[in-house]
Amino acid sequence: MNDRKSVVAGLLATCSIAPFIATRASGGEAQELVVYAAASLREVFQNVALTFEKHHPNLKVRFNFAGSQDLRVQIEQGAKVDVFASADWKHMKLLATQNLVSEPAVFARNLPVLVVPKNNPARCAVLPICPRSRIW
Repeated sequence: MNDRKSVVAGLLATCSIAPFIATRASGGEAQELVVYAAASLREVFQNVALTFEKHHPNLKVRFNFAGSQDLRVQIEQGAKVDVFASADWKHMKLLATQNLVSEPAVFARNLPVLVVPKNNPARCAVLPICPRSRIW
């Protein structure tokens, strides 16, 4: 988990935040950093945001967590977003081809995990051999 926090901290620190602060900050008013992120990133992003906000007291991170496709559609329909963290490269590329996001960069990778009942009655050890009807 600490590795993921480091990755996300780096992401938040390098996601065009300096220009964001320079263009949106005025006086002592608190500003928002709007982050659209895949639902799978909720826990780690919220934890990192607490630390980030402590280092940037005039900046509040506001999240929208959902499926990457839903977030992409919202951006295509004009949602104002400062950071988009997709769980799916396909959706990021679609936004990039429409010039709705800057050049995408991979900041983390997921690995599938197989979870079976305690006695593993189907004897599943890898996904390809598991009966399709039993994969959720």
